[in-house]
Amino acid sequence: MKRSAFDKKKNHIAILFSILLVIAVGAGVYVFLMRGWAQSGIDDLVNDDYTPVTALKESAREMKGSPISQKAEYPDAVDIYQTPTGFPIVSYSQKWTGSKLVDVYNELLLNKHGKEIGSVSAVLLYPGESSLNTDSSVAGTHVTEKKQYAMFVDLPGIIPDSLTYHLDSTQSTIELYNMDNYDAVSQVSRTISHEYGHHYTMYYFMPDDEAAKSSEYYRLRNIGSFDHEVFFDIDSDYYENHMWSVYEIAAEDYVQLMGSPTAKQTKEYLDIYDVLDNYSKNKDYTAYADSTTSNVYPQENIYIPLADEVNGLRDYFLSFIGETSGLTDIGDADFNLSMTPHETYGYTYYDITWDKTTADKNALYTLVCFNTNGDIFVPVRTVHGDETPVARVGTAVKLSGITITKLVNGITDEDRLFKLYVTWPDGRMQSSEIFHADF
Repeated sequence: MKRSAFDKKKNHIAILFSILLVIAVGAGVYVFLMRGWAQSGIDDLVNDDYTPVTALKESAREMKGSPISQKAEYPDAVDIYQTPTGFPIVSYSQKWTGSKLVDVYNELLLNKHGKEIGSVSAVLLYPGESSLNTDSSVAGTHVTEKKQYAMFVDLPGIIPDSLTYHLDSTQSTIELYNMDNYDAVSQVSRTISHEYGHHYTMYYFMPDDEAAKSSEYYRLRNIGSFDHEVFFDIDSDYYENHMWSVYEIAAEDYVQLMGSPTAKQTKEYLDIYDVLDNYSKNKDYTAYADSTTSNVYPQENIYIPLADEVNGLRDYFLSFIGETSGLTDIGDADFNLSMTPHETYGYTYYDITWDKTTADKNALYTLVCFNTNGDIFVPVRTVHGDETPVARVGTAVKLSGITITKLVNGITDEDRLFKLYVTWPDGRMQSSEIFHADF
């Protein structure tokens, strides 16, 4: 049957449409496959076994070379270690080079992590303090940057112009300061864990204020009930209220729940009578605690519950990497802190006592003294679960013959706050309510 010109034209249009449809579908399949291959490569990197590499002596360690682009990006670096995970550890400190950079990498991997580690772009080590402000107490910072990468799809003979496929990526840089003050990675382990905590929490559930407010974390932590602002747009307000920032609280929670063992070291402390009873042995004893001492400094904010005291919080953090804790919620407890004054040879000391929540000999009860502004003044005493729960403050006095020896720790010079921390054998922690002592 002879077709009309109109029929022929319709047929040509149909054929042309079919060709264009095939081209579009082919291009879509190609882009989909390319994206899948790219994601597969990322997944292979993330799911690889990141067993910490052994830190070897400089002469025996086989360092990966730094790409030319890295040398151009960090021209003033003293040393660069290209990690097996893909990001560089860049040191600007003469004191932190060679195998010490491997130590930093090993320590970082001891913090629980998942695919988010693939979004770390670099770890930077600086010899001195941060340039953000003049506060040398800034131990580290975390910087998040959104980047867009272009992937070109060239289909010669099918599509006249090459396609450009854009991949969005959020990259994080961890910065560590005052590294010249440290000799070993254990001294900065808590800072590493805390800054990685920022990366972890911002990657999964709080990239910005709105996401934080609508997150399950916000609900579990009961942030809305805090009688304090937790979001700050002005830098000065942020630094003045550092402990109340929701981002800082979340990073501290990460350290407690998922941080490396090195970042949660414990230490035992003596009170004034412990020292006085064995003065010749303990005369050089100093009740010193740094931020890596978890039984004294589990978190910056002393006014809110510890992470282990928040029901469901541990499993929430672990859920993003497909894990569960298998632990029951520890909950809070009433320790009934109380203080009783005593007088010996005209000098006053105080017994501070409490109720135990466990008598396990491997549990540690640590009483900590704070100034009334919430800053740590001094750890008072550590008591094991099978020991009498008491710590003494004030002036300790001992009579030897006709000689009176006394020891003062300055705690009772003014009003103080006290808080009791309990470290269970499995590492979980409980805390008491704040006890105000009016001296």
